Formats: sequence, C-alpha cells, structure tokens
Amino acid sequence: MPLGLLIDQLGSYLALSTVVATWYAAEGKPTMRHLARKVVTFPPFIALVLALALIEVPFAPTLQTALGRLGDTLAPLALLSVGLQLRFDALREHGRVLCAGLAYKLMVCPALVVALLWSLSIEADMVARVSVIEAAMPPMIGAGIVAAQANLDARLVSALIGIGIPLGLSTAALRFWVFGAISAMPA
Repeated sequence: MPLGLLIDQLGSYLALSTVVATWYAAEGKPTMRHLARKVVTFPPFIALVLALALIEVPFAPTLQTALGRLGDTLAPLALLSVGLQLRFDALREHGRVLCAGLAYKLMVCPALVVALLWSLSIEADMVARVSVIEAAMPPMIGAGIVAAQANLDARLVSALIGIGIPLGLSTAALRFWVFGAISAMPA
C-alpha cells in the first residue's frame, strides 16, 4: 500500500495536476518556472513531503485517532462532490468521448498490461495482479477535481468519474479472473 500511494502521488497524480493541467489550462505555453511553482505549491505534494518528513515523528494516540477519522471522510466527500456534479444530459452531449475515454481506461489499458506481462512470461503473482488492477482503475476523483479546476470541461470530467467508478468496480472481478486465465496460458 505505501508503495502504491507513493507511485500514485509522485507519478500520475503529480504529472496530471501540474504539467498536463497547467499546459492545457494555460493561455499560451507555460514556462518551466510556472510548472515548477505548480509542483511546489500543489497541496497533495506538500502533504506528501510533510508526511515523508514526519514519518519518524511519533504522534499522540489522540491526534492519530483524530487524523484517522478526518482522513476517513475524504473518499465519501470526494465521491459526493463528484456525484453532485454529474448531469445525465452530459451523457448525450459527450457520449462518444465518454465511451472512448472509459473504453480506453477500463479495457485497453489493462489489456495492454496483460499482453505485456504475458509476452514477458511474468508469473501471475501479487505484483502482476496489482499492476493489472491498477491499470484498469477508473478515472481518479482527484484528477477530475484538478481537471475541472483547470477548466478542462467539468461536465465531461464528472461524467467520466461518475460513470467510470461504478463501471470499474463492477468489472474488477472480471479483469482479475481474465488475467489469471491468460497468465496460465503458455507464452
């Protein structure tokens, strides 16, 4: 779990929230200084740096409990905020793009990872299975919030997340089973 969080924060989430969102939201080409400022002032990045700096610092049990309970509210609040923004008329408006985005994220990405693992004859151990599941995760809520803040079509972003999360959860078992079956086949 810690490795997954580190990869998620320093990899896709940081890249999306800084480089991609800044690039597409900017009027003109952003400078390296502007991108560096976005990275350094990005709240999840600041939280990650603080967490790494404070990893050896013991906290009082009461503070740990309070922070844990506060953290427990993050996912439900994020899901609620995205759900409240979902408008079903956006499905008609962005139907093709929505289908293409979800097909890529939920089917093509995991298929490419499965094909790569199978072609390299990598055993279907826990790391390989997690790689497939991670590749097939639905669009991230945090990435959606960043994209909406960057004025990257908030209605489409909300639709991708609002439809993608339940669809991705419903297909997770199928992806897990298919990878197990494919990995058992000789390369």
